[in-house]
Amino acid sequence: MRTKKGKGILLGTGVAVLGAVAMLEGNGIAKQMVPTRVYAATTNTYEGFEYEVNTNENNKEVTITKYTGSDASVTVPDTIDGLPVTRVGERAFNANGQIVSVQIGKNVKSIGRYAFSSSGNLKTVQLSNAVTILERGAFSDCKNLKEIIWGNGLETLENDVFANCANLTTLTIPGSVITVGESAFYGCSNLIEVTIGDQVTSIGNSAFQNAVNLTKLTLGNNVATLGERAFAGCTNLTEVTFGMNLTNIGYRAFDSCKNLLSVVFPDTVQKVERYAFENCTNLQKVVLGEQTAIIESGAFANCKSLAQLQLNEKLSQVSNETFTGCISLTEIKLPNSVSEVGESAFKNCTGIEKIDFGDNVATIGSEALRGCTGLKEVTLSKNLTNIGWRAFSGCASLQKITLPENVTNIDKYAFADCTSLKSAVLNGKLTAIGSGAFYGDTTLTTVTFGDSLTTISSEAFYGCISLKKVEIPDSVTTIGSSAFYGCTSMEEAVIGKSVTTIEGEAFRKCSSLSKVMIGKSVTTINNRAFYQCSRLRGAYFKGNAPVSFGSEVFSETRDKFCIYYDVDTLRWTSNWNGYRAIGTNDLQAVYNQQKQMEIEEAKALMVKGIKAEWTYSNSVKVYWTGLASAESYTLYRATSKNGTYTAIATITDNYYYDQKVKTNGAVYYYKVVANMNIGGTVYKGMDSAIKTMVTPINRVTLSSVINKKGKKVLLKWKKVSGVTGYEIYRAEGYFGKYKKIKTVTKATTTSFTNTKLKKGKSYYYKIRAYKTVDGKKVYGDYSYSLSTYVAK
Repeated sequence: MRTKKGKGILLGTGVAVLGAVAMLEGNGIAKQMVPTRVYAATTNTYEGFEYEVNTNENNKEVTITKYTGSDASVTVPDTIDGLPVTRVGERAFNANGQIVSVQIGKNVKSIGRYAFSSSGNLKTVQLSNAVTILERGAFSDCKNLKEIIWGNGLETLENDVFANCANLTTLTIPGSVITVGESAFYGCSNLIEVTIGDQVTSIGNSAFQNAVNLTKLTLGNNVATLGERAFAGCTNLTEVTFGMNLTNIGYRAFDSCKNLLSVVFPDTVQKVERYAFENCTNLQKVVLGEQTAIIESGAFANCKSLAQLQLNEKLSQVSNETFTGCISLTEIKLPNSVSEVGESAFKNCTGIEKIDFGDNVATIGSEALRGCTGLKEVTLSKNLTNIGWRAFSGCASLQKITLPENVTNIDKYAFADCTSLKSAVLNGKLTAIGSGAFYGDTTLTTVTFGDSLTTISSEAFYGCISLKKVEIPDSVTTIGSSAFYGCTSMEEAVIGKSVTTIEGEAFRKCSSLSKVMIGKSVTTINNRAFYQCSRLRGAYFKGNAPVSFGSEVFSETRDKFCIYYDVDTLRWTSNWNGYRAIGTNDLQAVYNQQKQMEIEEAKALMVKGIKAEWTYSNSVKVYWTGLASAESYTLYRATSKNGTYTAIATITDNYYYDQKVKTNGAVYYYKVVANMNIGGTVYKGMDSAIKTMVTPINRVTLSSVINKKGKKVLLKWKKVSGVTGYEIYRAEGYFGKYKKIKTVTKATTTSFTNTKLKKGKSYYYKIRAYKTVDGKKVYGDYSYSLSTYVAK
């Protein structure tokens, strides 16, 4: 057979199995590949060869057991002493560092296990036509092997036969070959192109693994199965053409083929096994065949460039981790054949903006779309029944979710940290909202509950700081611990008639909650259920007093907090568990009147204790005593006491740093108003007292103190703009006490003559500027002192 030279592998049309050790005959009986030995003679020598004479079926044959010669070019003889040499035995040339080329004799039928393994200088091998089998590892680790001249009778290449032949570049496998074993070409790092003949039915495990320079792969039409890791680590593989009868792609078959660009499956492919294409980071396109029904876990995980995905109507499920980390996917439309989306199926696919689950997905697994930060639109299947743990957690762009009628369960943290979610419609057969289901959804403003809901679990809406109002349907029996903890914008809660238990801290720190209507069936309210609801004015009970009532249930609520109850109910007292309680004939009317009472209280709020001071950062700090019932404060400023006041800030803290101010005696007037949001309307309280602030006056620069005739001293200083005048102080001697000697009432005056001084005395002077504000003087710092001596 003519050999084809080039950087590649051509598996001939006779190849039937890659990865098998033996081949079955048509009748199912294993074909014997190596003749059975009956006995072996003692070891003999011949021209550098050690050999044995074996008898097989009354014929004597020679097996080469070792080469002890020193030739670089070796020819395995056809005969020795007239007997045919039919086998090169196990490890006969193993680790021989001298041979460069070897020619196999015409009678040799088999090359034994590791016969030439690790022969580091071997470059050329010529097989005779009689050779039918190369046994396991026969030429493995021959790192300089470049050329193989095949005979035309070869049928079997066993496992590892050419593994790690790193310089093998030209390889043409004859059409007689029917079996190629596992790892047959593992680590052949210089192979560039591989073509598999049409008679091959399977490719064994790791057959071409880590052939790092392989760029093109063409599979024959009869290849049905690709073994585990068959082409894993072929990092330069860019093109794969599949045969028309391929049915199964094995575990990690193309794992880490980082330059593979496109995969188009034939219609015959039924199954893609686990992690088959994981870490193919440049894979851009995947098209499934018509019969592909199963894609196993992680099949395309971390294919970061995958942008085009074409699924089919045979696909029954999207398994765990199938597309996790595929960050270039933007839109997913699942076919109606899919009934399940597995755990982490699309986890961290940050580019997905839209997903349609089709008509028949019943289960969305745990973390299925967790961390899909770009997801904006979700269409759920009409047959969906269960949403798993953290299924949509961290989908930070998702704005709305509407559950179809058949959903019965939302598992723990299913929609947690969806920080753009504004609306959740929980319709239909939903019976339970799992723990933390909407935890930390800071923009969630409205939730609509269905009539089948029975349980709101712990932390279900924890930290939903934009949620305004909650109406618990009559079907609910339990509100879990911390269910609405920290919903700071919630103003009103209506608890349905079937609720029996409100667990601990259920509404803790709902700081805007002003009133709560509690249904008639509540028998248990546990510790701190409404603790630190600082605006809570009234709790309205439709039923009898709870049998079990925990500690601090209504602690740190509003000063005038009161329990209101229906006079026809039982077990209430006027001082019930330390809280003021009032019975009424019309509980709903009292409940409805509370809003007007709150509005009147809001309008009566007045901030007290306003103060202002200058800071080292050249700003004015304005601060006041905070009010527990105020939601925010508006700070106003004017430049004259009776002038126009302009709002300069609305803040939630009880202080503000005004940085837009002038220095050197600029005068500002501040006042504060408390704000309350009631039913979506902001009501303002009364104006606080006005606080005056004068910014620091510049220090006077005393330029000179000059002694004049006649016991006089002339003082000169630089003008300070914006002031009313100056005060001059004098001391006699260095340790003398300073006394005011003059008030200059004109700001433009910049000199003064001090008379009637005493001779023989030293005088020290300093000056400060002042400004008169609202009838009071405000002073700047003293100048640095200057002195003079009045001579005798």
